[in-house]
Amino acid sequence: KISLHAGHFINNLQEYEKWTRPAFDLTISHTQLTPNIRCQLKHLTFNVGSSISMLDNINSEADERLVPDASTFNIGPYVIVDYEKNNTGFSSGLRYDNKSITSEDEMLNDDYDNTFSSTSFSLGGYYKFIDHIFRATYSGAFRTPDCAELFANGVHHGTNRYEIGDRDLNIEYADQFDFKYQWSNDHLGVVVNPFVQYISDFITINPTDSFINGQRVYNYLQFNKVELKGVEM
Repeated sequence: KISLHAGHFINNLQEYEKWTRPAFDLTISHTQLTPNIRCQLKHLTFNVGSSISMLDNINSEADERLVPDASTFNIGPYVIVDYEKNNTGFSSGLRYDNKSITSEDEMLNDDYDNTFSSTSFSLGGYYKFIDHIFRATYSGAFRTPDCAELFANGVHHGTNRYEIGDRDLNIEYADQFDFKYQWSNDHLGVVVNPFVQYISDFITINPTDSFINGQRVYNYLQFNKVELKGVEM
């Protein structure tokens, strides 16, 4: 089976400081392509494809700019292998992403050009016994900083805070272990999913004691190690 999904999205964000004129006016243009080839051989299923994304941030001539004009291009080829026989199944996946972010904003005298690349993966299995399903998964993933986290320098009127980005932000990495138990019949279903996730270089936004134009300053920064754990039910 060969498939291709394509989409183009345009999102315009305006935040008004006065009724007659927006404080800033940002248009995001986003194009996505996802080609995929799926092949099934007895108990094995192979999925090979890629995710291609092109995104542009374009400011109008409004008075303020929270982020500069910037372009992002990301390509992520992947392969997924599934095995299923009787009441047992295994699944594994591997993906490599290469993401480039460029910014040339003459109004802000801004120039940025950087490339982030890394891999993500998952490995898991399940066993089904009558109406009960037991599943365990280990996965590793990453997230690159977005334009707001890198470039923000201004008042975000939607949150009433002055946000400042950090151009030195690195890739955020995560490892997760989770176990899932599921039971269901024709009228009722129960799912219990305990998990633990370890994140390095965790990107977040923190308030400071400083104020600019009457708004509290918030800085984007990274924590070396973060642990998230819990149970979803």
